[in-house]
Amino acid sequence: MKKWIVYLCCLLAGVGGFAGCSDDEEDNLIIVDDFNAYTDTGSEKIDFVLDDVPAYILGIDKEGGIICYSIYADDYFENREHLVSAITDEDFLEIENDIRSKKLFISQDEFFEYDIPEDCKFVYISAQVTNIGKLSDAWTYKGKYRYIRKAYLTGLRVRE
Repeated sequence: MKKWIVYLCCLLAGVGGFAGCSDDEEDNLIIVDDFNAYTDTGSEKIDFVLDDVPAYILGIDKEGGIICYSIYADDYFENREHLVSAITDEDFLEIENDIRSKKLFISQDEFFEYDIPEDCKFVYISAQVTNIGKLSDAWTYKGKYRYIRKAYLTGLRVRE
């Protein structure tokens, strides 16, 4: 009997250890308050690369531009009422999580190197996405905050 209790405790400890592990990309983020004020201390790394991915420009201001590369971005920002009416609340939360977790910050100087018309929203983006993040807003999904990632453009073109 004692043997079973020991095995059970070991099993539960092992499961708990594995459950605590995560390969979530956000685990290694360096969180900053301001992308433009951030000074690289040698800890900035490229986490992944996007190559000619459909994306949606959320906006550009004096600091830079925010681009969303979620596969749901077009419908979410252009036809949200139709999207909401066509899916369940749970599916909408999954989509909203995807939208909020796939936002990139591009510096204004870098953004304007590409000849994208001011009113353009639909683009293809190629970028190096870093481990530098800024809190997007206070929205959480399953207990985790969502961040905008700093990225360096390697290509940007209009989607036709």
